[in-house]
Amino acid sequence: MEPTSDPYVMIEERGEGWVRYRRDDGVRWEVRGVCDRRGDCLIGANIEGFGVIESHDDIERAKQVLGRERIDSELDVPITPAFSNCCPFSFVELE
Repeated sequence: MEPTSDPYVMIEERGEGWVRYRRDDGVRWEVRGVCDRRGDCLIGANIEGFGVIESHDDIERAKQVLGRERIDSELDVPITPAFSNCCPFSFVELE
């Protein structure tokens, strides 16, 4: 099991274009798709060392200020069926 940015969700398994998650209550799901890095999901986030991201321009400024390409976390951010309005993902709930 691999940790994610959510302390209650772990990565059970992953492959090219998919990730299988397990929550601490035993619920499992698989996500297919690849983040296209457009950053819509970061709008409104409070990034340590930068502040609140209010626009895509802020994302670019934060990359420069922080000196890294990925400004949120090096840990995977679990995607759930409630996630919408960003990258094209498909979800399968597993037994």
